[in-house]
Amino acid sequence: MEKKCLLYSDQSLTPSDGDDPLAEFSPYIHYRLPGAGKISFQQLSVSECAHLCLQAAEGNMFNCSSFEFMTATSDCFLMDISCEDQKLLPDKSRHFYQLGGKFVEIIECA
Repeated sequence: MEKKCLLYSDQSLTPSDGDDPLAEFSPYIHYRLPGAGKISFQQLSVSECAHLCLQAAEGNMFNCSSFEFMTATSDCFLMDISCEDQKLLPDKSRHFYQLGGKFVEIIECA
């Protein structure tokens, strides 16, 4: 049986050109983050989800630090927790996006 390890490294926000809100996020394809504090939206693109998360965080409306995107339904869940707070879980139906800060690299352990 394979074990997964999480490695943390500092990855600060870098200025983006403003046209691509996803540039501010670290993607974790086929992973999800369990937890509360989700605000959901339906039928959005990944870029639209990223834009909403950034808007909510910048406008102090919601402490959005990440979001999940369901690939089959195009549903988006804004979250106020990050992969620093909880362990990422494998899920082929979702993609997790972390806003700047710490990047978690998922590697296979020997």
